Amino acid sequence: MLVLFLSSMLLLQLTGGMTFTSLAKKIPSNDSSKLQAKYLAEAGVWLTIEKWEELGEIAAGTHSYSLPNGVVETSIRATSPGVIELRSIGYVSPHFKDKLLAIYDLSAKKILDWNRQK
Repeated sequence: MLVLFLSSMLLLQLTGGMTFTSLAKKIPSNDSSKLQAKYLAEAGVWLTIEKWEELGEIAAGTHSYSLPNGVVETSIRATSPGVIELRSIGYVSPHFKDKLLAIYDLSAKKILDWNRQK
């Protein structure tokens, strides 16, 4: 009876340890994916600004960029003469995304406002 009890306790301990180990691996992976989505959203803003400055203007609307760690979708809207509003969403598989809103002054070539969105 004692051997059976000790065996079952050992089995429970091993099962709990495996569950903990799988969670310990998954949490840092999720954190990394969230950070990648954040950086993708930021990269989308800078890629769009770079393209705007290179071409002189980009059509208003949505633009998509495929990057090594995921996909970025940006939208551009002129809010006033010389100022554009950029919305960028970074997507990382399977379900992580980060949204960013940036207001950019074209003549001063600087960001006036930078906000994370929920």
